[in-house]
Amino acid sequence: ALELGCGCGLCAIALASLGVEVVATDGEPRLVDGVVKENVAANVAALRAPVHARVLRWEDAWSDALVRVAVTAGTPPSLIVGTDLIYDAAGRAALASLLRSLARLRGKVVAEEFCVMMSWQVRHEAFEDAFFIDLEDAFVTEIVHEEIVVERFSGEGKSPVRIAEMRPLRATC
Repeated sequence: ALELGCGCGLCAIALASLGVEVVATDGEPRLVDGVVKENVAANVAALRAPVHARVLRWEDAWSDALVRVAVTAGTPPSLIVGTDLIYDAAGRAALASLLRSLARLRGKVVAEEFCVMMSWQVRHEAFEDAFFIDLEDAFVTEIVHEEIVVERFSGEGKSPVRIAEMRPLRATC
């Protein structure tokens, strides 16, 4: 699996504890080389598969850096996960480009062999919806879960958290 924007590495650690090998990526080298690697080391006894912490800047989507970072054991990832990645315009554009590149990297695969799972707290629904509409030429997206959560930090009340499953269109692979 490939985790985009791994932050502290929690999702990668959870997947590895279930036996999934994960490449945990973030664009901030100090975060990857510090917090992520420390959290992986602190939880190594619970891991049933390795976690590889690597720096990946989304604007590198068209470079060889993507292949070096994303490919493990000679195989591109079949599962991509990301949490709270679509909150700003520049990030959404770079992420869309990166997801298209990752789908191409997988080559000719059937949709069941490649999946992107994304979760996010809805902040600017129109912009977030536009992100998925922009990717309709490459992915079929389905919201598989939504729940209302209390907004504890901003004081804005309640907002939805959504989880989407994205599968590539056969024509793009």
